[in-house]
Amino acid sequence: MIFEGLFGLGMINILSGILYKVFLCMAVYKDAKEHDDKNAVLWTILVAFFGLIPTVIYLIFRFQKEKEFIRCPHCGKMISKKYPVCMFCKEPINNSSQEAFVSEEVKKYLVIAGVLFIIRLIVSNLISLSGARQGVTFNLF
Repeated sequence: MIFEGLFGLGMINILSGILYKVFLCMAVYKDAKEHDDKNAVLWTILVAFFGLIPTVIYLIFRFQKEKEFIRCPHCGKMISKKYPVCMFCKEPINNSSQEAFVSEEVKKYLVIAGVLFIIRLIVSNLISLSGARQGVTFNLF
């Protein structure tokens, strides 16, 4: 039946959970690298171990950083919004041009991670509704 075997719902649940974490980690790492975060690897490791909670915390810190800093359109470095001239390339800054909150590549990873998360939720609910065993037990007697 569909609930048993190597490629049953249990395996789909496990694979979708692993792939969800992989794509979420890739999205956080790419986004952190695009925004010159020196702790990109640390954020990725935290997301790999703890999932969605570090992702939300990363986004909060990133949003706070985005409120204080902008990317210079000439040299690409992060500079304070307080100054009208870039401190690195000395070019005037036009504050009206803002880049997108999330790049297109990161959006792709987030969409894939979201789809895998929804698949995992549906499969987990199907497993629990079917009454199938959740884990493997070992009885000595």
